[in-house]
Amino acid sequence: MSDASTAKQLKPYSLDDIPDDPLEITPEQWEELKAVDIRTIDKSQLVDLNTVEIDQSRPVPERILSYLRQVKNPYAVRVGDVAVKIKYAEDGPTFEEVFKQLLEHQQML
Repeated sequence: MSDASTAKQLKPYSLDDIPDDPLEITPEQWEELKAVDIRTIDKSQLVDLNTVEIDQSRPVPERILSYLRQVKNPYAVRVGDVAVKIKYAEDGPTFEEVFKQLLEHQQML
């Protein structure tokens, strides 16, 4: 492994490094977010899902953007004191489909 790739892996995870607007996140940054190892991360750097608020009256695309703006990393979050890693199957439903189902389920609760 090259020194550059080793340094990249050792780079500490920080919410401050993630753009506030998910539309500004580069493909490389998305890959870095996906690669976060929750076994070694400082849990305080993960957003607690209990703090996320979604306006159910907004259209689904706006709710998705709101969620992404709040959690910053849709692949690694926290629920209370537990770090949660989220994976999406390559041949499974898209993030948008799963998120829409989650929002619809929450409305039924």
